[in-house]
Amino acid sequence: MTETSSPDIGVLSNAKKILESTFLIPGFERERAFESHPIVLDTATIPTPGIKAAYDIVEEGVVHRDSGISFTAEFRFGKTFAIRALKTQLKQNFAAVIFTVGAKDHDRNTELSFYTDLLQDCGHGAANLGRTALERRWRLFGMWVAAVQETGQDRIVLFVDEGQNWHEPQLTFLRDLSNDLQRAPYGIRLITVIFAQPVLRATREALMGAHRMDLIGRFMLTINSFRGIASVSDTIELMKALDDPRISEYPANSGISYSQFFRPQAYANGWRMRDEAGACWAEFEAVASRKRRGKLEVGMLWMNGAIRSFLYSYWKQEHGTAEFDGDVWSQAVAASRYETSIV
Repeated sequence: MTETSSPDIGVLSNAKKILESTFLIPGFERERAFESHPIVLDTATIPTPGIKAAYDIVEEGVVHRDSGISFTAEFRFGKTFAIRALKTQLKQNFAAVIFTVGAKDHDRNTELSFYTDLLQDCGHGAANLGRTALERRWRLFGMWVAAVQETGQDRIVLFVDEGQNWHEPQLTFLRDLSNDLQRAPYGIRLITVIFAQPVLRATREALMGAHRMDLIGRFMLTINSFRGIASVSDTIELMKALDDPRISEYPANSGISYSQFFRPQAYANGWRMRDEAGACWAEFEAVASRKRRGKLEVGMLWMNGAIRSFLYSYWKQEHGTAEFDGDVWSQAVAASRYETSIV
């Protein structure tokens, strides 16, 4: 009987040390990693408490093949960011085909523009070919069917960003596509996940006034609220994710978390980004208080901006160009421009 050998702990330890010396010690590789770091590029997909709550709803909808799920959030609360994070998690847990489209508001919304937009957003190389809406509709239909057949699954998850731009005509076009996908011989379920500004509720009211319960039942039977960072405990959860290489690892396979990358020496001495949560949240509270803002809820645009500014200040310190003038979180929150967003 052959024994299965386990990885040599010494070898793994040495490999980790090599990676740390490559990316955590000043040099060319560290500089290059900084240029493409998700924090720098603003492409990090950290699962906030709001995203975790939304994922539970989306996951249930995908499992049960619900036809439509909808969320509303205030301006700059991170709807696009949430879609990226939800897609990442869904791809890890399901084999479903996933597309993301942006609901666009044209000067003249037509059936032709609707299918052209979807073809472009889904990555079709011939989105503008075909003079009629019907031609482009069947091209989109064929693309979706082929994508599903390649996976052997029976569902498509369609994320819709800025969903408040679609109204009765666009939702009717999408309903008809969904019906055609579900009919034999295809048997494909289209699960639509809409993220929109709160005005989506007005769209729902208009549909009710037009007696379009078919569309309400299909796409927005219940409208869920997608929340931002609403407490110091939310901030702690977010910051802890920045310390955890299982969630926020960069470079890939390095075992280096986002916070460790930007403050390697402090991290080695026991500092963690979660230690900053109280000071970060207190500064947002101070700004909201000055503006006489009531209930505090911070969108991810501003939270990400403050975190990026905070970490970048230490990168500049490493390079001898930091200018610490007062509290670093005061400067970071100011750099996020959160105060200018409060009216």
